[in-house]
Amino acid sequence: SMFLVSVNDVYKMIKKKKLQKILLEEIDKLISSAESIENKSTGAYFVLTALVEVSPQCMEALPWLIQHS
Repeated sequence: SMFLVSVNDVYKMIKKKKLQKILLEEIDKLISSAESIENKSTGAYFVLTALVEVSPQCMEALPWLIQHS
């Protein structure tokens, strides 16, 4: 299952390493848990798109993933 930790619980976390571990595990699930390469690629695009939303460096490196509203 994805996202076993609620958003509220994430906001309450004070241990940086614990939060990093949870986030990396979720990213790994999005990319690695699919059976087909197409679905793994889709998971990777989801991760990259999310990173572009929060990271100026990623936005600069991957401008085609910027979501315009």
